[in-house]
Amino acid sequence: MVTTATNLLHTERGSESSATVRFREVLRALAAKELSFTEIVGAYAKRGTKNANDLLEVQKGFDDPTYTCGCGVTFFTASIVDEDGKLITYRVL
Repeated sequence: MVTTATNLLHTERGSESSATVRFREVLRALAAKELSFTEIVGAYAKRGTKNANDLLEVQKGFDDPTYTCGCGVTFFTASIVDEDGKLITYRVL
């Protein structure tokens, strides 16, 4: 089953980095619902410590502003779109 949320984090001319931070936090919160308490704590633990894991790491698409997070069979995806709902593409340098 695929669930789509339209305008989940709508911003009007805000900082792109703040929108990115919110995307990442929403994806981590959604993905955490599938984890146990120990796995969630490990995901927020400092790297290199005994309980640390990367279960809630958010991955960014290379050529577009699409972020994914999840583990197991459940993954959540968020994309940055323009006013018309079209995916924003990065210019090739």
